[in-house]
Amino acid sequence: MRDSDWEATMVVMLLISIVVFTLQRALGILDPIFEVCVFHLPALLSLLLYLREHLSRGG
Repeated sequence: MRDSDWEATMVVMLLISIVVFTLQRALGILDPIFEVCVFHLPALLSLLLYLREHLSRGG
């Protein structure tokens, strides 16, 4: 994947994670384990993959 593809993936995943986190704190509709496994871990993984690709290309 190109660096911009990883960047777009990271941005989308982080935005979803932030929105879900905010809604969860306000409404409390999801099980916390489900929230972490489905939203926050994939967002963290996409961030790490983006950073790995970005740094391996020299910034």
